[in-house]
Amino acid sequence: MHLRRPSVVIVLLLATIATMVVVAMSEPMRGSALGEPTVLRLQRFIAVTPSYQDQVGSLAGKDYPFQLGAQQAGVAGGSHGPDALAGFTPPGRLVEQTPPTFTEVDSLATASRELHRPVRMPRLPESASLGSPTITLFSASSATYALDLPALHADLAAAGIQDLQLPTSLHGARITLNVPAGARIQWGDGPSALSLTQVRQPTIIVPPEVDADALRDLILTHPAATSFDPALAGQLRSLDDWRTTLPVPVPPGWRTADAELDGTRGLLLSAPDRSASAVLWVRGITVYAFVGPLTPDVLLAAASSLQ
Repeated sequence: MHLRRPSVVIVLLLATIATMVVVAMSEPMRGSALGEPTVLRLQRFIAVTPSYQDQVGSLAGKDYPFQLGAQQAGVAGGSHGPDALAGFTPPGRLVEQTPPTFTEVDSLATASRELHRPVRMPRLPESASLGSPTITLFSASSATYALDLPALHADLAAAGIQDLQLPTSLHGARITLNVPAGARIQWGDGPSALSLTQVRQPTIIVPPEVDADALRDLILTHPAATSFDPALAGQLRSLDDWRTTLPVPVPPGWRTADAELDGTRGLLLSAPDRSASAVLWVRGITVYAFVGPLTPDVLLAAASSLQ
């Protein structure tokens, strides 16, 4: 059977299922054995390079780093909805939602007081000439989805993956996505503004009937699911710490590097012409996404200067 090249949505869906997006920091996968839910948390980012570059290339416009930074921080684009956690909406029915609210505040001190923790600010080079930033707080939000197995199989079939039968326990399973309260500091307006988002680790609550270990093995070893991009499947299989790692698809021409900053290691991405960059990292229990129209060295220096 000739497999069509899957859309970016399908590939992200498979990658998300294969890695369960993010997985427990301290006693991972315990829920399935004890009949308790499993709480999944983001711990680090890693770049993956799909081989179907004509598809992923659609992501490589000027807006890519800004979309990426917002999604990986669990706060999506203009709506900042919890359904965009990690850029992924589960195939199913939204059964419960608590949307976020947004409040612009006048200072870091006010933001820190409202969030009951320090809100950090970078030092920007004078040459950036970006003016004064706006500081926006967003409240905690959540969304619960009842998974729809027929819809998921239909999505897979649309990509030419006809014979991958996912476990029936997925149907009706309720996946809850939580995004804690956080802050966004932004210089400039429009899709290409410089923006720093800082938020406590978003979580996904997986019910005990979903066996994430078995599901990952099924996705990453089944010929129908891996034949369209063996290289991507191999990259995902090679993740020793897949339980704490979120793969980030990289468009053609974009450069990636591990970045040492803020006492930890992050992921640095830069456009082919170095006109835009993004750095994503987790420090303690806080996720940071810093994106904007700066060269990677300037952006990384600013990210390293957080006070």
